[in-house]
Amino acid sequence: MTRLPSSALAWLFGALLLGACSSNPAPAPAAPTPVTPAPVTPTPVADTVAPTLSLGSVPESTEATSLSVSAQASDNVAVREVRFYLNGTLVQRDAEAPYEARLELGANGEYTLRAEAEDTSGNVTKASRVIRVNRDQTPPSLSLELPASPVTQPGNYSVVVSASDDRALSRVEGTLVIGKAGGQTVTEPINEAIPGGGQTYRQVFPLPVTAELNGTYTFRLTAYDLAGNPSATLTRTVTVAIPAPAAPTPTPTPPPAPTPTDTTAPTVAIAQPQPVTVSQATSVPVAVSAADDVGVVSLVGTLEYASGEVRPLGPLNPAGGVISVPVSPELGNVRMTLVARDAAGNEGRSSVLLQVTAARAPAPTPTPTPAPADTVAPTVSVSAPQRVTQPGLYVVSVQAGDNMGVTSLVARVTLPSGQVIGQPLPVAGGAFEVPVSAAQNGTLVITAVARDAAGNEGRASTTVTVAIP
Repeated sequence: MTRLPSSALAWLFGALLLGACSSNPAPAPAAPTPVTPAPVTPTPVADTVAPTLSLGSVPESTEATSLSVSAQASDNVAVREVRFYLNGTLVQRDAEAPYEARLELGANGEYTLRAEAEDTSGNVTKASRVIRVNRDQTPPSLSLELPASPVTQPGNYSVVVSASDDRALSRVEGTLVIGKAGGQTVTEPINEAIPGGGQTYRQVFPLPVTAELNGTYTFRLTAYDLAGNPSATLTRTVTVAIPAPAAPTPTPTPPPAPTPTDTTAPTVAIAQPQPVTVSQATSVPVAVSAADDVGVVSLVGTLEYASGEVRPLGPLNPAGGVISVPVSPELGNVRMTLVARDAAGNEGRSSVLLQVTAARAPAPTPTPTPAPADTVAPTVSVSAPQRVTQPGLYVVSVQAGDNMGVTSLVARVTLPSGQVIGQPLPVAGGAFEVPVSAAQNGTLVITAVARDAAGNEGRASTTVTVAIP
């Protein structure tokens, strides 16, 4: 056992004694200061996915002056807005679905509609369509044929109205101003609807003329097409100036010869007029004649209307002529009776009934109940050979259907050269032939597009491989 030296023991006991006698204990070791780790910021992931965008139904051609369009857009994060441009000019910004804009279309021509969808990261997707504005701006043409003026002989003449338009006619309107010989002026409206909206119109109006109708007749007519374009207004005048029949020169009556007494009555003939339908007061020409074995000395008559009114006729030319019979819806049917007498006092008579019907006002057009909006697109199928190795004509069959009815069906054949051949088809579908030769080697793309009245569009495509040696 090793012993410490006495000096070392003395130092050790001294140190113990000094520690026992001290009133302040030794200080405890200090606690370690806690260390807070620095926050870790995650590195953001950039959004590079562009929105999806599609335009709603946009017509390829229109006559409208303004058009509403819409677009559908979506994004994996969020769509900030959709912008609509017309020919490069910003028209509308829309930040909420549905994304819509109103286009104001000016003169005829092609307009490019472009939509841009932008998401919150600035990614942009574009879609565009071309709209052709093709309004009818061509006025119709109008011609009017009248008898050569002045008309100096009684008879049956004609007024011929002709019109034409590059698309469809609507009506001919105007007035007929009658200046009677006594100074009275009468204005009659003219309104001839053209049913069916044809491109040409020709109507012949009879114009029976007698001395009683002497005066000026001024026609002022304008033709309109379905777009409302007016033709140049035509103003034509014809003058009726038929001389009054000369009064017969009185012939001295010779003393009666010792001949047998005249007992034969005159005969009276009245041409049976056709029934007429009128909407206002007018006149109907009726031809009459009288004859006698010796001679008619007087011709008179009456007009008896269904309304109860009776009007006298005459004295008339004993030989007869054309009589203008006044008619109107209020007077109704009229019976004309003529009585002819000869010098011996013998009397002959005749009568006819002219049937007059009042024109009925057109029945009011019922207001149609609006149908619910049609959002179902037509269905389309295309059938064609998949591979062609011999030149010739090959049949392509297209079928289409819709819940409300297909209004148009068009097939397009895209050749390998890029040329596109269009083929309109019946709305229910049909077949057509495609000529194929070695010049078309490659892939033909056949697309059929069907549309309904609401503008919904359905389409189908197929391909034909042409490999002709």
